[in-house]
Amino acid sequence: MGLSEELLTGIQEIDEQHETLFNILEKLQGVVEGGDNWSVVYFALSELVQLHAAILYSKRL
Repeated sequence: MGLSEELLTGIQEIDEQHETLFNILEKLQGVVEGGDNWSVVYFALSELVQLHAAILYSKRL
């Protein structure tokens, strides 16, 4: 699993969020397969929420 070129939008903020989502999905896959623990996924999701909030704040949405 990974972010393919066809999923890129050319909008840096969106592409970065897509890349982060794919990284989280890969970590979640590791959890499901027993290779990681839930704190890894929680940390990754927290990072995504912070990134999203920062983008919203910067655009004053």
